Amino acid sequence: MNGIQKTPYVVPYIHSLTVTMEECHMENWQPMAQFIRVLQLLPNLRSLTILHVQGMSLVLINAFHGKIFPSVVSLSLSDQLAPILPCFPNVQVLTAQDSCIQLLGVAKKSCEDTSIHTINNIRLSPQVVESLRDAIPRVKQLSIWHITPLETMRLLEGMDNLADLRIRYCPPANAWNAQYEPALDGIIAAAKRVLRTSKAAGRKDLRIQHLEENWVHLIKEEQIFIVGGGQ
Repeated sequence: MNGIQKTPYVVPYIHSLTVTMEECHMENWQPMAQFIRVLQLLPNLRSLTILHVQGMSLVLINAFHGKIFPSVVSLSLSDQLAPILPCFPNVQVLTAQDSCIQLLGVAKKSCEDTSIHTINNIRLSPQVVESLRDAIPRVKQLSIWHITPLETMRLLEGMDNLADLRIRYCPPANAWNAQYEPALDGIIAAAKRVLRTSKAAGRKDLRIQHLEENWVHLIKEEQIFIVGGGQ
């Protein structure tokens, strides 16, 4: 943060920022205030990721109070930071880092004409799907972790605008786990059915993102299936 403040000539060229709050605590909260000051210096910031807030979420939420950052269109947050979502009124891509119930709830209450069209990294459950349909019914792109049980996937059928479904898939770690997890063929079939029942017009894409077994965030291969108008 000090580097950005000391080199103002780079400020217009900063379009993406990832910040970790791992070292912040009650005796070392000043970096949070500095972080807010730096954000206010970045007129062209498009993408923001905030990591490892841990027990300092309330302090950061208070620091954001009353601030607006209209340039940010892509935002990655922990669910506990949901109250700061209204500070980013033009967000189009929202990435959840854990649960997303609070994020979706805030989107529903404070972003009536939300511009959000993409939701990443959600873990499906009946409650999550209900909140998603209620808060962002016009979602176009969805990235989810593969589902157990498979019936949860079917809750996404009949979405209004869903045209791009991405499933992050990691194979079962062993034979014991495999007997309790749906087969990949079943996941693909259920996902295709979700897209076929979507009311979105034209081409719809299903992407199965195969993850490294030892590092689940690393995509090693992607399968693409075209469903609908593009076939």
